[in-house]
Amino acid sequence: MGKMERILRVVNIIFLLGILVSGIDKSRAISDFNDYYRASQLYSSNSDIYQYEQIKDLSGKYTLDDLFKNSDLISKLESLRGNVASYIYPPTFAYLLIPISYLSYENASLLFFLINYICLLGSIYLMKGLFYPSRFTYILFFSLLFSFRFLENHANNNQVAFILLFLILMAVKTRYNILSGFLLSLAVVIKLTPLIFVIHFIHKRRFKALFFFGVGLIFWIILPLIGDIDFGLKNWANWLDMVLLSALKNPVFRAWKNNQSLIATLAKYFLEGADPINQLLFRMPFYSLSVGSVKLIFNFIVLLILVPLFYRYRNGIDSNQSLSALFILSVILSGISWIHTFAFFIFPIGFIFHRITQTPELVWRKRIYFILCALIILTGKSVGGSVVDSISLMFSLLLYIGLGLYFLTLSLPRREN
Repeated sequence: MGKMERILRVVNIIFLLGILVSGIDKSRAISDFNDYYRASQLYSSNSDIYQYEQIKDLSGKYTLDDLFKNSDLISKLESLRGNVASYIYPPTFAYLLIPISYLSYENASLLFFLINYICLLGSIYLMKGLFYPSRFTYILFFSLLFSFRFLENHANNNQVAFILLFLILMAVKTRYNILSGFLLSLAVVIKLTPLIFVIHFIHKRRFKALFFFGVGLIFWIILPLIGDIDFGLKNWANWLDMVLLSALKNPVFRAWKNNQSLIATLAKYFLEGADPINQLLFRMPFYSLSVGSVKLIFNFIVLLILVPLFYRYRNGIDSNQSLSALFILSVILSGISWIHTFAFFIFPIGFIFHRITQTPELVWRKRIYFILCALIILTGKSVGGSVVDSISLMFSLLLYIGLGLYFLTLSLPRREN
């Protein structure tokens, strides 16, 4: 082992310890985990985990004109964020968390973070097996360096992406079809975005794994019905109506400044009321369009994004290349993509670095890669400051960085036979 490799190994450990210390330190604070914790408590007491009636009462109660007429209304609406109908995951996730709901919030939050952190370490171990182990110290260094903003944000918010990352990589890595199917289905019933990895299994012709994926979905969907079928069905019905159908029907669904997804970006740009508070500050929307027009633009852009991916599937694509593209798509094509959601980028960032440094002729790709990754660091609040951070988030710079990494991934020549 050379001197540089030993230094980078120490730095990698410092990065990982930094995430651990930060997560433990913030675990006592109220974070996104509070939504999961409260939902699991409500589930155990047979109470409405989605606060369906409360959100129905608020729906359509205020218009954009009301914001101009009543200066106190903005503060009132802002205070509702994170307090009313803040849990938007499927019922299964809340049901699975019931055991830790009996702990105090501080202990439950710490335990949940530690589970997440172990999953992050497990994901890194799986990445080492998927990439070339001999150079993994360098790959991991740049993966952690360029995605540290997202990883730290994830730890501070005590979110679920590390668990999903581990489940997805395990599902892909294992050769046992039944395990692959159940792991991927578990990831999907926690959060829908991992559903896009079904494409990878289809490409690999792992149809037995897909069969068990379907069986697993049925199992995880039925699981919350045990004990009280009517209550379980009500929760699924509320989730379908309030979350899934609302997100599909209306691009304004949680299209706030921090949401960097494609649909949220279009909503911020072209729909009044997508984020009333920040749209007023940034003089948005740039041009007012109907909801139908925004959805049409979204579908057209998605088609343009997917065409080169399916072209590569038809003409040859590496396994890691496929996974990198899907990790990026799972973030930018999601309805809601907060900063911590971009923790998924640890995989494509590592993959691209490995490939461009192993192929000397990819000069222009190296330049683009380092420019995009530098923007991730420079526009973060800790480096660029609050103003730069706010501007970049409102204009969804992370979306464009993600698209840049996506097309860069697909532009890489194939190396696998």
